[in-house]
Amino acid sequence: MERYGRNLRNQDELRWIPGHSGLDGNERDDFLARLGSELGPVGSEPLVAISKATYAQSISKWVIQQHVEYWEKQELRQSRTFMAEPTDQLTNSLLNLNRKQTRTIIGALTEQCPLQRHLHKMGLANDPTCRR
Repeated sequence: MERYGRNLRNQDELRWIPGHSGLDGNERDDFLARLGSELGPVGSEPLVAISKATYAQSISKWVIQQHVEYWEKQELRQSRTFMAEPTDQLTNSLLNLNRKQTRTIIGALTEQCPLQRHLHKMGLANDPTCRR
């Protein structure tokens, strides 16, 4: 196929041309196509024959796996009381909290808030058990 441009109103015309018909443009295109097919892949090495979405998904799964493994290795007794492991749903819920709510949640998860147990550890309360 060859494309002919016209100067009037910037219109293009697309025409079907039989292959190997001897037209200069068509013969040049055939030559370049053969030349291109003989070349090896162009780009940085190593070449990966998978889609961008596939490797992006693989990286995302790997990051989540690393996060869960890190979570399981930590000594987070108080945090584990509230959640067994990090999840997308929990993450999204926490990201939608306002500043005051976020401070309260982080304080509870890290035991750095005025809960009775934390106050007892700091020597500010006599009994570590909750009043309720």
